[in-house]
Amino acid sequence: MTHIFSIVPEGTAAYDCLVGYLTTWKLVLSQVAAASSELRPKYSEFIRREKYMETLMPTLFHLMPQSAAAGKAFESISSPGFRLLFPGQIFPDADELQVLACCVYYALLGELPAMVRVHKK
Repeated sequence: MTHIFSIVPEGTAAYDCLVGYLTTWKLVLSQVAAASSELRPKYSEFIRREKYMETLMPTLFHLMPQSAAAGKAFESISSPGFRLLFPGQIFPDADELQVLACCVYYALLGELPAMVRVHKK
């Protein structure tokens, strides 16, 4: 399997677009987390109806480093001291894009776990 990060050099427009895309997802997921119990199902239904997960999940799995795909680093990402500015502390060989993909995946697991389970298959 070819990973996206190996063909998207840092500093290119494509790299910047991926960072923007993943950052937008972090914002969307923070909105879902802050939503009322009445509004959360509406957000979830909108994401499902528009099929956004069909693009997001493969992108995340291609971007995450192998150690994250194996489930080894999510405890570090969830810790209060985690900072995107220091990705080398979590994944020594990862770049910002890979760490951001892990953060989005972790947030998905917390906010929309059923949608993640459906798309892991």
